Amino acid sequence: MRFENLSGALEGSYELDEATGLASAYSMNMTMETDMVMEMPQAEIQPAGGSSMSMSMSMETTVEGTLGRAE
Repeated sequence: MRFENLSGALEGSYELDEATGLASAYSMNMTMETDMVMEMPQAEIQPAGGSSMSMSMSMETTVEGTLGRAE
């Protein structure tokens, strides 16, 4: 299996509590696009050239949250 034409971006931010220096909130957005190719090894019963399968994938992920003191 191999990935071709892989591209994407990752952006995010953290908010810090000035009094403690600890993160109080966060957000992240990631995008990715790629072509995946799977090639099967040639077996004796297959014609020359073997077989392969390919597909394009695209995904976007967003994560956001706040952090607080456990009670």
